[in-house]
Amino acid sequence: MIKYNVRLIEQYNDDIEYILKSKDIRIRHIDKVLSDFIIVEVNDKYTLSQLKFIKSIKETRTGRLLDVPRNKQPYKMKATTAPDIDLDLLKNIGLYGIGSKIAVIDSGHDIEKCGEVEKAMNFTQHPNYYDTCGHVS
Repeated sequence: MIKYNVRLIEQYNDDIEYILKSKDIRIRHIDKVLSDFIIVEVNDKYTLSQLKFIKSIKETRTGRLLDVPRNKQPYKMKATTAPDIDLDLLKNIGLYGIGSKIAVIDSGHDIEKCGEVEKAMNFTQHPNYYDTCGHVS
């Protein structure tokens, strides 16, 4: 089965749920904030495309963390979570992090290695958020 992000033309409701289940479409996520957004699993996209209450269908993707140094050549960077997170378990129960904001709490940022960040707040006594410890994050 393939997972799809689905936008609806109306809010998700019991009638939509009934129709999806009757067509053997597994509902993987019902968004509590975006009431017209769901994630489903189905054997073929055509089954979804025939439903009149669906606005758009996109196959889900797995994201990856990229570090973008000053030369703008991205490379993969390992991210460690604390506590350890079982990503497969979260995805299997329908938690994908869509709409989530991510905060990284760190003692500094190495602009030479990693480039600029979108938004930062300095909680240290240093005059800026740049890395002064030399651990390069």
